Formats: sequence, structure tokens, C-alpha cells
Amino acid sequence: MVNSLPTQPSAIASMIQSYPPQVGDSHSNVADEWIQRFQGKRPLFACVLGFTETALIPGISAAGATPSDRQTTALADAEFLYSGPQPNPKYPLPPLTVGVSPAFISRAIIQDQQIPLHIVNAGLPQSPPIPHIALCGQVARCVLSGHAL
Repeated sequence: MVNSLPTQPSAIASMIQSYPPQVGDSHSNVADEWIQRFQGKRPLFACVLGFTETALIPGISAAGATPSDRQTTALADAEFLYSGPQPNPKYPLPPLTVGVSPAFISRAIIQDQQIPLHIVNAGLPQSPPIPHIALCGQVARCVLSGHAL
């Protein structure tokens, strides 16, 4: 179980690293202003998903052990974020060569903090098998094509 996040401005401020203002910088208190603006408001988690054929290049990404795994990683992440662990997901989380899926960590925080979740399909090869917002975007081509977007 994830510990509750702090709600006091001083505790939140201590979690945000703020850099000293640069000469001519009119935003010297950006972190403080951000905290003041959003204090007392509940967050929303919008997971915007897309795919690029660049991910099919062997060894280019850790978001799945193989290019084949990477074709469904975003779909698996969306399904896991929305449904949590299921005995027979349509798109299981791919095996990773290192670490744990960010979807696993995000799901724990979303559940513990009761954060509303919105899944947005901005350009996936298939439609997610869960409720989502479809933006009718396209899959990006490989950067090697010279015409990725």
C-alpha cells in the first residue's frame, strides 16, 4: 500500500526541487505558485497512448523484450491501469528484461489515492479493450523512414 501523499503546502513544497532564478527570470517562485494554484484540488490521471513503428527496431526499447511485445505494450498498459491484475487479460503486460512496468506502479498509486483515470487513444494500432477516448490519431512511422509523423 502506498503511503498517503502530503496535503500541507510546506510538506508538498519540500518535495519539489526549485532552482534559483536566473538573471531576468520573472518566475522566481514557480514551485510556490504551482502549489498555491493546485492546493486542495484532486488530480486526474490521463494516460495518452500512441505507437511508433520505431519501437519495432530490435533493442531500441525496454518497453517489452521483443519488437512483437512492443506492438501491444501500450494496450497492455491501458488494460492493466483500468482493470488491474486479471486472470486472462486480452493484452497481458509484456515480459521485461529489467525492472517493473510503470503501469504496475501507476495502478497502485491510482488505486490507493482514488485518482480518476482516463485512457486516451492518440494513435494505437488497435483499439484498447476498455473504455477510452479515441482521438482517431495515426500510428507514427519509423524515424528511419524520414517521415515519422
